[in-house]
Order: sequence, then structure tokens, then C-alpha cells
Amino acid sequence: MGFDDYKVALYRNQPDGWVAEVPAIPGCYALMPTREDALVEIAAVFRLISEEYRERNRPLPADTTEIVHAWRPGRRIPPRRREARFSEGAPNRKP
Repeated sequence: MGFDDYKVALYRNQPDGWVAEVPAIPGCYALMPTREDALVEIAAVFRLISEEYRERNRPLPADTTEIVHAWRPGRRIPPRRREARFSEGAPNRKP
């Protein structure tokens, strides 16, 4: 399995810096000042860890990471869905 077979989580580390991690592989993370640097560094960290696994004749863990929310740069973050609440006998109006 290679780096492209895994999902990478990228998030802001306040107040400055970015964290990139491969949640399926313990210890596979990078903290860098920019998101681009974090993505480059996580690929390098993955290579080091995968070499270690190979030297020990162990397979890398399977990626069981599920995406529950994904946002792509340049796209608006969708607003939260609001549930319509209607009381009995009240007119049907959207909130």
C-alpha cells in the first residue's frame, strides 16, 4: 500500500500552523507553518514509517478512516440544515 491509498486529515493548529495526519497509522503526522509544507512533510513521514514497516516485514494498517465532512478550497461551506418545526394547529411556515 502506498501514500495514495490513505486519507489525510489536514486542519489548522491555532494560532499558527497546520497539522496533517494519516489517522490510520499511529504517529503519522506533521506540524508545519503552512498547509503546503504540512502536506509535503506528511508524505515524507509516511515514507519513513512505511520503510520501518517493510524492514520489520509487517504490513501497513488498512485505512478505515471515514469522511464525515469534507470541504474543498474555493467552495462555500454549506450552511447547517435547519429542521422545520411545526406545532400542531400552527400554520405551516418555514423557520
